[in-house]
Amino acid sequence: MALILSGDFNTDEVMPLIESKFGKWKQGPIPVFPVFKEDSFKGREEYVEKLSPIKLAIIGFRTVPNGHPDEIALNICNKILSNSNRQGCWISFLLIINLLPP
Repeated sequence: MALILSGDFNTDEVMPLIESKFGKWKQGPIPVFPVFKEDSFKGREEYVEKLSPIKLAIIGFRTVPNGHPDEIALNICNKILSNSNRQGCWISFLLIINLLPP
């Protein structure tokens, strides 16, 4: 976890506030992320499942495995393009062309 602050603030005033809110937190062990074995990509894959009474489609894509040197950069790009707050570039584009409700 990281706490990132930006803007015009006095560090001497902010540090005691951060210490009072987060100082009791203790560092714990970092869990080992499981390794998922995937077969090599052999073109388009399709999976059909009834997940909703309303027809829907989900598009996914393969990316680099965990621990790959490009993993962090790709995660950042993904967050820029699409995020849960509906503020990513891709979501904004879909809202502009009226493909998503406001």
